[in-house]
Amino acid sequence: MKHFLILFALLCSTPPSVFAQIDKNSIASHIEEKTNDIYRTKWVLQKINNQEVNSEQPIYIRIDDSNFKIHGNNGCNIFQISIKSLKKFNHNPIKIKTRKSIATNHKCVDSLFTKDCDILSLLTKAKFTISKQNNDELTLLTKDKTELSFVREDENPMLKYMGKYAWKLIQYKGDSDKDFSEYLIFDFQKQTVTGYNKNAYFEVKFSINKKKTKITFYDVFLLKNIHTIDKQSQNFISLLSNKTYY
Repeated sequence: MKHFLILFALLCSTPPSVFAQIDKNSIASHIEEKTNDIYRTKWVLQKINNQEVNSEQPIYIRIDDSNFKIHGNNGCNIFQISIKSLKKFNHNPIKIKTRKSIATNHKCVDSLFTKDCDILSLLTKAKFTISKQNNDELTLLTKDKTELSFVREDENPMLKYMGKYAWKLIQYKGDSDKDFSEYLIFDFQKQTVTGYNKNAYFEVKFSINKKKTKITFYDVFLLKNIHTIDKQSQNFISLLSNKTYY
């Protein structure tokens, strides 16, 4: 995890940039965590029909019952699936019906991402049942009887700390005298970074490998362009656009 302390200063990158924490609540509201429930918990895929799943990137889902979304990573792309209906009972199981999904657009070449194995395909526009085996295990059964087995992954305390604050740029290319306007907010639940500067703010999805030694950023989406983007803003955004850092 030491890699990530360097990463946030900025992400072991060249040119070197340094960020300092500021109160996140002054920028965006903090999402209340529910660590002892099925919802808003990261469930990592272990098996499909009792066959072990091997992937460099963790394949996982996180169910957001408040916003009727399923966030996840299929080992290749970050995705979000809209929930049409979610039926809760006093005890197991939970029945879910989903709508369409959106995802990053990276090419998946591994056989793991065939339609029968890819959780994004299995859970999009689908009906399935979720049951909790114990506090740390979850089983998802699709309509065609495909069984997915998940285990809970508790958030690393260091990542939890990093997600608690916004990180303001305080040094860029060795210059620490300037008052920079750029800062970042990391949402480890949604695997999203939101970046702000004086000209625009943007959003980019990211994924972290299982060993937590590598972070990959995907396409940057401008959420709002306040002014014409200058060279400094372009350089700041380019640090996160389709980049991988170790």
